[in-house]
Amino acid sequence: MKQHRFNWVDGLVILVILALVAGTCVKFFLLKPAEVQQATVEIQYTVRIATVRQYSADALRVGDVMYDEEGKGNVGTITDIQVTPAEMFVTFPDGTTDLVPVEDRYDVLLTLKANAIKDEGLYKVGTYSIRANQSSSYFTKYLAFGGRVMSVEEAAA
Repeated sequence: MKQHRFNWVDGLVILVILALVAGTCVKFFLLKPAEVQQATVEIQYTVRIATVRQYSADALRVGDVMYDEEGKGNVGTITDIQVTPAEMFVTFPDGTTDLVPVEDRYDVLLTLKANAIKDEGLYKVGTYSIRANQSSSYFTKYLAFGGRVMSVEEAAA
């Protein structure tokens, strides 16, 4: 029976195995996970809902919690509701345009408050990023709708 001699390939295999074992031990036993605590700030932002019917505007209530329809969770609590008659630009046959009222339709401006994390100039409520001029689908307890974020600012203390 021939004896196996130790060669450089055997040494390399043993060295790789030792490095893997050492790396595993360092990762799981020596390194502590970094606990990142980011301060939350209270933000106030407005969402415009364009051209809805009266019953849709009536379904919104101050104090309702608003959710993102994509399933990212609670995006704030409604603190103020402003309902105004809807208007849109119309081009007339002579080529002029004018802002005219839309019959039986209303524009709704919702003011919301939420606790957010400010991250590189963006506000995040949970995993949902909020920025001006962002369109998204939302829902409350009684209404689902599409809206556009008009402004975002830190709430006054």
